[in-house]
Amino acid sequence: MPEFRRPSGYLVMGGLKVLSSGLDTLHFSVRGELQEGLLVFLEAQKREAQTSKELQVVTWGEQSLSVALRPHGWRSYPLWASSPNIEVAIGAPSPSGQERQ
Repeated sequence: MPEFRRPSGYLVMGGLKVLSSGLDTLHFSVRGELQEGLLVFLEAQKREAQTSKELQVVTWGEQSLSVALRPHGWRSYPLWASSPNIEVAIGAPSPSGQERQ
């Protein structure tokens, strides 16, 4: 591997080796209906998180998705939940001037 010297005398190694590559973050939006009662449940859990000032761990769905519901939203999303594998933001309004269909 070639060696290079900066004017200040620090050694700089040339040639980098990529050890792995892949996707770090993927953001996407979905329009649809939530499971009946889910929004009411999540809003109640958010109120509990705000009162206790702590994350609320909630589980829902057939696959038992466990996430930490935060006491605050994210950007225009009033509900924000996360886990080591997923971030979920729910409830953003439609873009201005567009009706949901």
